[in-house]
Amino acid sequence: MRRTALDNCRTIWNPLNKGGFDGIKNYLEANADCRLTVIDVLAKVKAGPAKGVDPYYDAYETLSPLKALGMKHGACILVLHHATKNPPISGDWLDCVMGTTGIVGVIDTGMLIRRDRRAGGEITLNATGRFMKDEAELALKFDSGNWLVIGNAEEIRIDNDDDMQAILRLLETKPLTPADIAEAMKENRSTVRNWIQRLFDASRIERIEGGRYALPLKDAEQPVLRDD
Repeated sequence: MRRTALDNCRTIWNPLNKGGFDGIKNYLEANADCRLTVIDVLAKVKAGPAKGVDPYYDAYETLSPLKALGMKHGACILVLHHATKNPPISGDWLDCVMGTTGIVGVIDTGMLIRRDRRAGGEITLNATGRFMKDEAELALKFDSGNWLVIGNAEEIRIDNDDDMQAILRLLETKPLTPADIAEAMKENRSTVRNWIQRLFDASRIERIEGGRYALPLKDAEQPVLRDD
């Protein structure tokens, strides 16, 4: 009978400091083709910090051996953890991770799935890591037991935002300043500048001379540079 990933699932596991870590280590040593180990969740296998031990140091010392073990065997050790329900005041999604910053300080890659009920239940996946050139924010949907990537979260927000779409339609006619756009839309200039900045950051518009904004030139409209 063919074995599946479910054959290797365990619903009971010892804490890492009481045989749990050695259990993972022994399994990886005996199964050289294993490329993914999932711990669900960290709180189930992590011992509480000893009295007087700094929580940051404790979290770092808990996860560092797992990181080294995964690197040694060429395997990903994916550790699931809880996040706060409310968005952080700082605006940094990594601050959603519950507990000490020692958790995000040791990992190579961090990912967060969250649902923003203030944005109509939008579900996003944020990711950052040492081996990623840029941070990523992807829009997700849950379908038939699977998470599906819809696309870039900010691009989808822009496509579904009536005000930013109105700005793009205005710029189809000619380049405009933020003041021109605010006047045409009968909107507050500060609010319009915020929309423009988001469009600019998403490369949907470009800044040109005279403080004006315009739609990016299409490839066919780009000037051709000649050596002669």
